[in-house]
Amino acid sequence: MKKLLCFLLLFCCALPIWGQNVDIRLWQPALPYPFPSFTWQEDVMVRGEITADTAIQKLSANMLAWYPDKVTPCTVSLYYQEGEGKKKAIFQTSVNIKPLQNTLVFEVILADGRKVQKSVLFPASYNNGDYSDNFDEIIHLNRHKDAVRSLGFTSDSRYLVSGGDDGMILVMKANTLEMVQKIKAHTGYVRKAVTTHDGKHIVSCGEDKTVKLWDLATGKLLHTFSDHTTQVYSLAVSQDGKYIAAGGQYLYLWEFASHKQVMKASALKFANFLTLTFSADSQYLFGGDEDRWLHIWDVAKKETKYQRKNIHPGAVSGIAVHPSLLYFYSGDRNGNGKWWQLLLNPKDSKWEDEDYYAWEMRLNLVKGRFEDPAMIELDYVKTNIKEFPKIQGYPLYYLTKDYDELPEKDWLDKIERPLTEFKSGVVQMSMSGNGEYLMVATGEGTIRMVETFTGLKRWDVELHRATESGAFSYDGAFAALGGMDGEIRVFGKK
Repeated sequence: MKKLLCFLLLFCCALPIWGQNVDIRLWQPALPYPFPSFTWQEDVMVRGEITADTAIQKLSANMLAWYPDKVTPCTVSLYYQEGEGKKKAIFQTSVNIKPLQNTLVFEVILADGRKVQKSVLFPASYNNGDYSDNFDEIIHLNRHKDAVRSLGFTSDSRYLVSGGDDGMILVMKANTLEMVQKIKAHTGYVRKAVTTHDGKHIVSCGEDKTVKLWDLATGKLLHTFSDHTTQVYSLAVSQDGKYIAAGGQYLYLWEFASHKQVMKASALKFANFLTLTFSADSQYLFGGDEDRWLHIWDVAKKETKYQRKNIHPGAVSGIAVHPSLLYFYSGDRNGNGKWWQLLLNPKDSKWEDEDYYAWEMRLNLVKGRFEDPAMIELDYVKTNIKEFPKIQGYPLYYLTKDYDELPEKDWLDKIERPLTEFKSGVVQMSMSGNGEYLMVATGEGTIRMVETFTGLKRWDVELHRATESGAFSYDGAFAALGGMDGEIRVFGKK
């Protein structure tokens, strides 16, 4: 069982859960400790006390997983206290806590037939063993004659595919950069080269205004899409293999099998679409453009689902969407990163309500708290600091104004925000296939790995080298950077 690093809110001595004449008080786990020094392995023992206004007939518990949806029954031992008429008891159970499996729901059945449910939320983060000291650079080689504009791993992590200003697409072994395939792909720059999820094809776009489909194994050109009349900057292929999306001044969506164009869209002022990505279920396409707009399209309906302007100070250059569609990250060319909480499922009809923006809670997110919020003059800053609804059982805070205005600024400096400003523009944002980790690559050669659920930084490196592209493998085993000088660097476990 994977080791987990779990951390709790700072309980005083126990956690009470009140309501409907049934009280549950946790004894264990309920001890404060300095984050992040405490590690639980495998199952966690949960003990506590339950009291009610009438006899307690039965107590059961289930651990809820948010993604994928799952309910795990927990065996609960119940010990009644003598002389209390079964109105007071001690309970014990064992649970496995993960970032997306962190809500323990108790159900109490009373002698009079009433049923009462109580939830306990355990904020949790992934163990940092995945990106520890043994994750480092494993190889670097000059493979292109000019800047490396695009990098991407095949879904099985066997190969790394690159595209450069020399017009070439290269297919290399991921861990050695041994050359497997060379393709003279475009006249001028190759802006983007991505592989299909089955690893059989490459789709590329370039300065020559074309999008091309290639056989990865043979390097054979299978089709050329010539719909664009300007340079093509962004590409995405749906995981189900049904669609190809490409963006320049216009966005085009084609059926993969028939090569038929099924949708055309444009940004306002004909700004170029710089980044595109499909949701894991292939139902939605997310895009960002030079004019700082976010676009979300419904792929099945071939229509715009949502648009919002000025989501960043700079041109939107990176988007990564969690497989659950509960949240996503975005980055811009000015080096700003944002963490968006999708409180509404895009399938929900409330998405159509222009006045319903609760799902967009964003703006300088602050991860949790390491100090007691009571130390802050909340009355003074109540319009500046707001508490999120307990998304996934994790209380988060965000700042709606410049926090220079807030009292005790030193308190805020102690908090590690999920994404701070980078020293240069974001060139790539990619998420591991299971949605646990996000990789951010920037123009000065920084790679940062963060947990998608908590925003915790798990690993980073700063090379201080001009960088044009980055990649993160589907299984999270490799990361890569592509330089202005044609150099490719691969990072992984040594």
